[in-house]
Amino acid sequence: MGTYRAGNSRFNWVSPLEIAAGAPNTVYFAGNILKRSDDDGVTWRAVSGDLTDGPTANNASSYGTITTIGIAPTDEDRVYVGTDDGNVWTTPDGGATWTQIQDPQFPEKRWVTRATVDPDNADRAWITFSGWRNESSAIPHVFATEDGGATWEDISSNLPQAPVQDVIRHPVKKNVLYVATDVGVFMSPSKGNRWFRVGGNLPLAPIMDIHFQEESSTLFAATFGRSVYKAVIE
Repeated sequence: MGTYRAGNSRFNWVSPLEIAAGAPNTVYFAGNILKRSDDDGVTWRAVSGDLTDGPTANNASSYGTITTIGIAPTDEDRVYVGTDDGNVWTTPDGGATWTQIQDPQFPEKRWVTRATVDPDNADRAWITFSGWRNESSAIPHVFATEDGGATWEDISSNLPQAPVQDVIRHPVKKNVLYVATDVGVFMSPSKGNRWFRVGGNLPLAPIMDIHFQEESSTLFAATFGRSVYKAVIE
């Protein structure tokens, strides 16, 4: 993984791009600055300043880029953003104003791997961190908020010692969460109080993305270099 530059902008090797679920013409794309389009990507405008602290020396642990964008499905203007140097931000109005989210439980300078907003409640969200690039830390980090980011709860619980790459909520069952880690997929039926492994035949490779298809009750897991797997969830 690396970064590239265009003028004064920096872009992660895998730069995040997200389409708003409730307003499909609205798209967000990020380098070190968040940009927004309301016409399917035909025109773009910046809706933030630099949300990072800048790259570390020789890009040792971060490139100073945004790594994840979480849009509230119920409100395309409610957005959470995470960076590769541990910053978390939120905006209630599409980028007109920003609040940096800080919590003493958050690990310092860790790569924010995912920001996910609840399908039904814009004040409920989850963020995950990875310390793989920080002295190869394997401690899992999953945090939840119920009040728009004002306070956070660590719900890592009994997850194995491995970085977490993604977090989603079941589309119907509001207490059921799934996370993707470097050693498999895990499910919690209790909003993160306890986690259980999903399936037993995934390759030992990082799971980078997970998606639950409600119509077929199927959970999809995309690995780093080892294809995509699926499991029907009863």
